[in-house]
Amino acid sequence: MITYGQKKLNFSVPKKNYCYYIEPKKVNQKENDEFYVKKAFYKPIGALSLNKILRSGMKVLLIVDDLTRPTPKKRLIPLVIKELAKLGIKKQDITILIALGTHRYMTHSEIIKTFGAETLESVKIFNHEWADPENLVDLGRTSNNINIIVNKKMIETDFSIGIGSIVPHSEAGWSGGGKIVQPGICGWETTAATHLMAAKDPKYLDIAGTVNNKVRSEIEFIAKKAGLNYIINFILGTNGQIYKVVGGDPILAHRCGVKYAKEIYEVQIKDLADIVVVSAYPADLDYWQGDKPVTYSLRGIKQGGTLILVGRFPEGISSSHSILEKYGHLMYKELMELSSNNKIKDEVGLAALLIHAHHKRKVSIICVSPGLTIQQKEKFGFIHAETVQNAINMALDIQGNKCKVGVIDYGGDLLPVCL
Repeated sequence: MITYGQKKLNFSVPKKNYCYYIEPKKVNQKENDEFYVKKAFYKPIGALSLNKILRSGMKVLLIVDDLTRPTPKKRLIPLVIKELAKLGIKKQDITILIALGTHRYMTHSEIIKTFGAETLESVKIFNHEWADPENLVDLGRTSNNINIIVNKKMIETDFSIGIGSIVPHSEAGWSGGGKIVQPGICGWETTAATHLMAAKDPKYLDIAGTVNNKVRSEIEFIAKKAGLNYIINFILGTNGQIYKVVGGDPILAHRCGVKYAKEIYEVQIKDLADIVVVSAYPADLDYWQGDKPVTYSLRGIKQGGTLILVGRFPEGISSSHSILEKYGHLMYKELMELSSNNKIKDEVGLAALLIHAHHKRKVSIICVSPGLTIQQKEKFGFIHAETVQNAINMALDIQGNKCKVGVIDYGGDLLPVCL
């Protein structure tokens, strides 16, 4: 049984073929939400507590993750605003900037659903304008010659707080920390550069779950240069309950949070499987998100195996990057040739295509998704299946009667670790 949106899908695997079933560790929230928000404010890691920093009249920018991330913003952001008010920060001096990266804008109704009508009425909320030069500012370059272009609200505020959650991440190792700035509120050029840095790494598939990687270093340099002052990162269970919270320095607090996140989202397996069934949830809005569960699940499958990707993908492949559908059938070398000839302008999309090419080097993929047409699946090199059971039967025919089958639930955030 695996998660599929808000429901579960049942299927069967022959007992002789069973290898493993994994899911994130179940956790229970021990205190109320307010307890965790106050802990992030007043018991920081590597920084002064916010009551020693903030004062009346200061303008505070809350950089908050978007609808593709699980942070329960409707519950938590009002408590953050309430705590800021206790420190003398007026509502008119608080701005929320939605860290879209290069995702599509959140609609008005989505903002109300995600943040709550009360929050929308009390403070200013903006979508990040990642493609509008008038809303961006150039802050120079990194040592790797990456142009640091960020939302200009960063230089218009007195204090910035990044708010999000920590789960594994395919390009940065882990979400959270400085990722709220890059790619969260950067221009597309900056985001393209860090994503391509990851996608062109021959060991790309090994990045998830690490903190000492070159992409993370770039992200944290960019976040510091942009002026990220403080983070509040929640470590959540799959039910939205808070397991831990860390607040404080964007690097030191983040590292502490990663230790907690590992306890939930890294799960050990004894053997690699020939076939893996993976639920894309919660990274199942579109296939732009869905490449994460593919990346993570490759840690639990043999070279030449068959991966069964199960996801809703109601917004198709990507509403922001049409290039994926156009070139999704190409292999790594072909994509690099097009790029070198300046035939691919969307470099963020190019990074996603290169990542998809990494996947195809290791496994074949059967896709069970009503959100992708059969034609789209074929363009991406996927094998179409109507149901999970059909996909398993197809995979068994491909891999043979003696093959082993693994199942990964909540695959959008779960990282298998083979002993």
